[in-house]
Amino acid sequence: MRVSLVAALVGCLIACGAVATAQSRDRYVSPSYYHVGKLPPNDTLSIRARPDAGSDKLGALKQGEGPIEVIRTVTIGSTKWAEIIFQEGNAFVAARFLRPAAPALIKPSTLPVGLVCGGTEPFWTLTLTSRKRAKFEALGQDFKGSYRISKVVVAAARSGYPAAFMLKAPASSAELTVSAGWCSDGMSDRDFGWRATMLFSTKPGQRTMFEGCCTLSRR
Repeated sequence: MRVSLVAALVGCLIACGAVATAQSRDRYVSPSYYHVGKLPPNDTLSIRARPDAGSDKLGALKQGEGPIEVIRTVTIGSTKWAEIIFQEGNAFVAARFLRPAAPALIKPSTLPVGLVCGGTEPFWTLTLTSRKRAKFEALGQDFKGSYRISKVVVAAARSGYPAAFMLKAPASSAELTVSAGWCSDGMSDRDFGWRATMLFSTKPGQRTMFEGCCTLSRR
């Protein structure tokens, strides 16, 4: 009886460990970019509320539409789903209809031009408008405006990210650091795939730090 109990406990631990590992793998975040591949004539790619073909349809994507930021993928049964940010939350599309996209990158990082980082309390936004420029806006701050990206540094022994962007303006300087990881802006129901910190220097010995999330702007 005791042997059977021990065996059952060992089996449970192995099974539970496998489940935990699978869940951790599903929660792994590594944002990547795609466009909608070839679809049947006059068809669109449905955007679903959950990774389930029977869940509510929130919208649709057309063939060729992109770049689409996928923050993670999850496999349910035999179907692989891609999680995206949609409106004020997150949604899912069938990953088999997506094809890799090639947005303009701010090298040597693998972060795209058009990435928008921001946070709340205080409200702030920084947009990487080109490979050389960034625009910062914030409520109640006097160092908003255009910044020059003077240097981009990628973490040692990493490929593309985490990355730090050195920003320069006539009256201030800043450093934006972006890394992959689950992130919430604290207000919406959206989960993001990029985390950001901003460190500003406006006067000698005076620094201000902001925290927030990033996503690729889809204009």
